[in-house]
Amino acid sequence: MSSANKSDSPAPEVATSVTEGGDSTTTSIVTATATSPVLNPGSVPEALELPEKVDTAGAGFLETLRLSQDFTQTGGTYEILSKVPLQKPNKHWFVRVNPDPAWMMEVLLFEDESLGEKALYVVDRRVAHLLEDECIRGYVFLGITSQGVCFAWPAKGYADDGSINQWHESALKAVGTAREQWVRVRAHKPTNSYKLIGSRKVLPDPAWPQLTPEELFGLALKDHVIDREDHPAIQRLMGEA
Repeated sequence: MSSANKSDSPAPEVATSVTEGGDSTTTSIVTATATSPVLNPGSVPEALELPEKVDTAGAGFLETLRLSQDFTQTGGTYEILSKVPLQKPNKHWFVRVNPDPAWMMEVLLFEDESLGEKALYVVDRRVAHLLEDECIRGYVFLGITSQGVCFAWPAKGYADDGSINQWHESALKAVGTAREQWVRVRAHKPTNSYKLIGSRKVLPDPAWPQLTPEELFGLALKDHVIDREDHPAIQRLMGEA
């Protein structure tokens, strides 16, 4: 029988059991190292120690399940905004408008109807001359719904001669009211104006997104800007597309 190869690892322990009567033996090899733990019958390794039984009847147990009022600020999750819709408020939304002047932009607005449906754009001043009388001064206000959805509310303003459409004037008044309280805004065609509806109960103050106005405007306007001469909307207006 050849000798075993030399190795740094310890030799396995050999356990021999003898059957009743002593006529035969059974040999089993158990691999062990010098650091292998020895388990006594009924013992449990420290890593497998079970936790103490939870007292589900105790008041302390219930307190660990009850959310605190500031849980959303101190834990949990938060939404990462990827889009802010540019639109007038839906007639079923209760909305607020941020009263901070930094959350409002005065802009040039252009409505493109060349494809059948109205598409609203904010026009870069450098190309505004290409749209001649198609642009109108206006505003974009950052608002939020009672469900926490941030949106950008476009509103047309006064013409260069100081006149203003009755609908446009009514919309600006609605914005002013929404800066102070929750309202729903519905068109009222008999009076060519918007009807404002208040909430029957006191709604909590709006929870504005943790983004700067510049970031919110960027999300709202990124797909609604005419800033070059070869923009498709300008080309269609010029008969070039």
